Amino acid sequence: KMKQLKLRLTASYIICVLAIVLAFFAFHKVSLQLYPSRSADKYVPVAFTDAEHGGTSTASLGKDGNDLALSYTLHSGEEHPSAGIAFPLVAELRKTFREFKDFTIYDSVSVVYASGHGKAKLVLEADDPKYTSSEPGSGRPLEVDLPSGPGYSEARFALSSFAVPDAWFSARRIAAPDGKLYLDRIFEVRVESAGGSLLGFPGELDLRSLHFYGEN
Repeated sequence: KMKQLKLRLTASYIICVLAIVLAFFAFHKVSLQLYPSRSADKYVPVAFTDAEHGGTSTASLGKDGNDLALSYTLHSGEEHPSAGIAFPLVAELRKTFREFKDFTIYDSVSVVYASGHGKAKLVLEADDPKYTSSEPGSGRPLEVDLPSGPGYSEARFALSSFAVPDAWFSARRIAAPDGKLYLDRIFEVRVESAGGSLLGFPGELDLRSLHFYGEN
């Protein structure tokens, strides 16, 4: 009887351990790896500039080994000239039917990048039910500045640290920030220039990895 009791206790212990392990993976293994992507045809990165809304900056996207390498030149013509690497998450047709990527399941993001002599920021573009239209740049941008420095850097942020810039509210004559992030309505992720580059001179922005993490 004592032997049977020990066997039962051992079996119960093993079952409990397995349940804990399974629970850990069920509640912790939630992630989105935008780059390098596990699927070559999903979340394809593209270069973008302020030319989308009337600017004259230029950019081209290539590869440096396994890293994404953006070469850009900012020009005057826009109040905030910009260029960067964009990851469209939702096809245009799906946006028409109000389908977006839900980022509320993620709580942090890790990015490995090199911004050369310029500054960079990470942007999540959200669909604002009131203000977003089919026009480029009409989304609600959620931003965080990336630390600048020589060579490659790795930075990790909580998604709660992202904020909508004051300029977005003032451009729409909204008196004060409303605190809304719409993380359940993300349609694009961007790594882009954030000042520090001289107008008319070439700049570089390289991306080695971009990974979102969360708890289910």
